[in-house]
Amino acid sequence: MKHLEEKILAAALGDAECREDLIAGAKVDWFGDPTNAKIYQVIGEMVGHGRTPDATSVAVYCPLVADKCAELAGMSYGRHAMSEYLDGLRKTYLVRRITQIAGDIPHRTFLTKDADQLISEITDEITALGNDRPGSSLLDSRQAAQLGWVRASQRPDPQSRISTGFAELDKTIGGFQPGRLYLVGARPGQGKSGLLFGWGCDIARSGKTVAGYSLEMPTSEVMLRLACRYSGIGFHKTDGGALNLDEMGRLKQAFDHLGGNPMWLDDMPGAPVHSIISSSRAVFRKSGFPKGAIIVDYLQLMGVSQADTRDQQIGAITRALKGAAKTLGVPVIVASQLNREVERRDDKRPQLSDLRESGSIEQDADCVMFLYRDEYYKPGNNPGVAEIIVAKNRSGPCGTIKVKFDPSTISFRP
Repeated sequence: MKHLEEKILAAALGDAECREDLIAGAKVDWFGDPTNAKIYQVIGEMVGHGRTPDATSVAVYCPLVADKCAELAGMSYGRHAMSEYLDGLRKTYLVRRITQIAGDIPHRTFLTKDADQLISEITDEITALGNDRPGSSLLDSRQAAQLGWVRASQRPDPQSRISTGFAELDKTIGGFQPGRLYLVGARPGQGKSGLLFGWGCDIARSGKTVAGYSLEMPTSEVMLRLACRYSGIGFHKTDGGALNLDEMGRLKQAFDHLGGNPMWLDDMPGAPVHSIISSSRAVFRKSGFPKGAIIVDYLQLMGVSQADTRDQQIGAITRALKGAAKTLGVPVIVASQLNREVERRDDKRPQLSDLRESGSIEQDADCVMFLYRDEYYKPGNNPGVAEIIVAKNRSGPCGTIKVKFDPSTISFRP
């Protein structure tokens, strides 16, 4: 087992493609040796920060593993056997965990008198092991559409720039450009998730690959909202069996259409930034379509090390995302929460200072936009109108663009 772990790490330190496969295809718990687990963790952190991990740089980054890195530097490995290595690593981990669960059973029988509960808990743990795969929550658009349909039916260069779908916004920011980090901030209830995934859907419909990460909503709900946007059926009607046969047919047609787009969705809660970047790289590599964009909803829900202050955590995330935009050659579009200072002002339109942990976000983002709907705060004022406020724009002017908002489908139109 230990020899297999070392072969895997040696391959990851010596070959970029093996390294990508390791980060996207393994978990730290799979390593039985604590030093090997630490090296795996360091590799992921360094990649997330835009650095290239090899035996020397990992040893400098974490001196505690320097001796092991020296051993790994001289090891031979099979570059094309990485998939086989990772499969063996996972199976070894599963045997180890099953043995641990079985060994704990005598002790657990003393802690509960409910035999049915104990059987249920143990069965759930064993079942969860079978699903414990990196990327197991990553679905291609056809799988995501099928999942969304199940939910709906069960509920009674110029060429490289990507249009935002809003002509005035395109004029202001030049569309979404490769290598740039775009941030969309809004208070809850303004529709930022609908705006981001609407952009993602339109980009995918144009034939470009989108890697989308919904850290708040499940994939099924994201796809259901997109289907409502596409079909024009009110989202509220999908709840409680309110759809008639015609609407069910239109919604199914929308899901079928969405299922043919090159969009991948992942709803893993608290996904670490380096995992999102590695997963996106793998998606772009295997898609077969041109690279489009990365969508993340939202920034503050991304997993990070608990050892740092919150400002440092957010700074590490935004730097990593900015680095990913550059190295992958795609726009990265990220939603962000705003602090409550907005609610204390007479004018509720957001400002740059309203961004949570705003220093790092302002510094790293190429473009900061805010979403504001007057009707949300003053019912009856400007119904069906939303403002996209460009508060920071490295490539041009700032300004406010008014767009149409349809609350029934949670969607935005020019």
